Amino acid sequence: MGLIYELIDKMIEKILALQSIDSQRLEEVKDLCIARWYMLHSPLHTAAFVIHPIRREKAPHMDTEVYHGWMDVLEGYTHGDVAKQCVLCDELDAFKSMSGEFLRPLVREKSRMHYAIRWWEQFGLGVPNLQSLLLVSFHKGLVLPLVKKIGARSH
Repeated sequence: MGLIYELIDKMIEKILALQSIDSQRLEEVKDLCIARWYMLHSPLHTAAFVIHPIRREKAPHMDTEVYHGWMDVLEGYTHGDVAKQCVLCDELDAFKSMSGEFLRPLVREKSRMHYAIRWWEQFGLGVPNLQSLLLVSFHKGLVLPLVKKIGARSH
């Protein structure tokens, strides 16, 4: 889910690097890509990007748009409870620094990090609030709308 953010950025960079398209057409294509991004974008994408195990080392939260999206998710998830937000920020720090349980070789294994949901289910127990944010947000933001769209029931 969070990898969409980086994919769109890379796509726009590659489009801008094309030499075979005149600058006016290039700008139109770039604008279409950005418009599509805003149409598809959800704050959950930025949250997933911030807490995706593969992106941890790249400090995605340093991007202004990602930072604001992350803060929106924190505030919405905690219903404005600053104490809960502090706990989540502390847990995010533990995740980003890969300290404590995150020091184990299996947890740091890159091949296991490709499947973020599975990774958080298996290795996120040391940061239960952050783990819950990811899993609950994923369920509410992606699974339930899809279930409603196809007309199935969630149990």
